[in-house]
Amino acid sequence: MATTLQRGRRVEPPRVPEGALELDPPPELAPHEGIGGALMMALPMLASVGSIVFVASSGGGARGFIAAGMFLLATLGFVAVSVERQLKQRRTQVGGSRREYLQYLSTVRARVRAAADAQRDGLTWLHPSPSALAAVAEEGSRLWERPADDPHALHVRYGTSTQPLALELVPPTTTSIDQVDPVCASALHRLLSVHRAQPDLPAAIDLSAFSRVELLGSVEHVRALARSLVCEATAFHAPQGLVVAVLADDDAARDWDWVKWLPHAHSERESVHAPSSIRLKFNDEFSVPFVTSSDLAVTTTQF
Repeated sequence: MATTLQRGRRVEPPRVPEGALELDPPPELAPHEGIGGALMMALPMLASVGSIVFVASSGGGARGFIAAGMFLLATLGFVAVSVERQLKQRRTQVGGSRREYLQYLSTVRARVRAAADAQRDGLTWLHPSPSALAAVAEEGSRLWERPADDPHALHVRYGTSTQPLALELVPPTTTSIDQVDPVCASALHRLLSVHRAQPDLPAAIDLSAFSRVELLGSVEHVRALARSLVCEATAFHAPQGLVVAVLADDDAARDWDWVKWLPHAHSERESVHAPSSIRLKFNDEFSVPFVTSSDLAVTTTQF
């Protein structure tokens, strides 16, 4: 029974945001006048207290001293109330600016998270997990969707890595750190530290940019990685534009016997019904090394 595979119709990938996002600077702290400002306001009243004390001591008797003392206490109370009111106004001003800026950062954080999710979805769409390739091939809509002129032609996933956020976060140009609200500055720093780099994103390599890619490590790890590279390449590229051949000794060839079922491994110079040894045979039509390890080599040619 023969199975005919058709190239899938192109399905548009998720849109990945681009560009830059310039962040607003943290609010600057208002000048802190403190007790000195309140005392400056109370100086005229303190001068009048001095006059009353002078008059009381000149002949007012005990009643004069009592009146002067009460007036002095009232003045000191006024100074204390003025200082407290000034501090309260400053706290209200700082709290309002801080609350407004933190709400702004919350809006930015939501936008950044949406951009990060879109970036992850886009990269996962282009380079799905090796465990998902069988489902992609079975579903068929994306099978062999990348022709030779596709911008992602021969781009295959080799693992995951930490990558910059697709939406560039541009930090503000601020004055000295001593002049801005430390709470807002700390919140801005945390946002940049957490979201500027996104972990565990699919990482891909452009095979057409290299004549040879060597995989190092244990045999099991190397074979698994090479297998995933071959599977992604053959899932998204038609056999008319991609040829796969395996070079291996007799022991390693048994682990690559499955390649005989790939249309990309059928030699056009031999019948497609030829034995697997013919299909895996290396000949002069396979000219570009693809992946090598200590005991195997996988070679592809793109037309």
